[in-house]
Amino acid sequence: MKDKAIKTTLAVVRSAIVVAGILLSVLIAGRSVANESVAEASERYGALLDQLLYINYGVVIACAAGAILFGLGLFVLNLKQRMSTVIGLAAFAVIGVISYSMASDEVLKAYEAGGLVVTAAESKLSDMGLILSYILGAVSIVAIVAAELTRAFK
Repeated sequence: MKDKAIKTTLAVVRSAIVVAGILLSVLIAGRSVANESVAEASERYGALLDQLLYINYGVVIACAAGAILFGLGLFVLNLKQRMSTVIGLAAFAVIGVISYSMASDEVLKAYEAGGLVVTAAESKLSDMGLILSYILGAVSIVAIVAAELTRAFK
């Protein structure tokens, strides 16, 4: 009974969002004319576009939250079966920390000559990303070679 109520409520909410989106789209299309400037369009239906965007923001946030929360919930419920994933995430975090500790925060003069304003923190994060990519690339190559060698000798 509880599942039916949740499904019905979600169906009603989904339908309301679809109807609101369709109504706003029709209102926007009805108010638009050919060869209008951005300023004219903003005056005619800018507020409607704002409302449509807010609906989109809400739907995207709700979908992302639902996907993340349900995913984490199922992950926690099956933690023993997901231990290899936990180990992989921990290894990735360790490699990230190692990359960050190896990274330099030096801002090269080439950045300044090109007109870029780069802080030491941004430079360190960029360097960390490069080092992380190099380490993960090397690990991937080693894993591919190891897999091919074990397959060749089986």
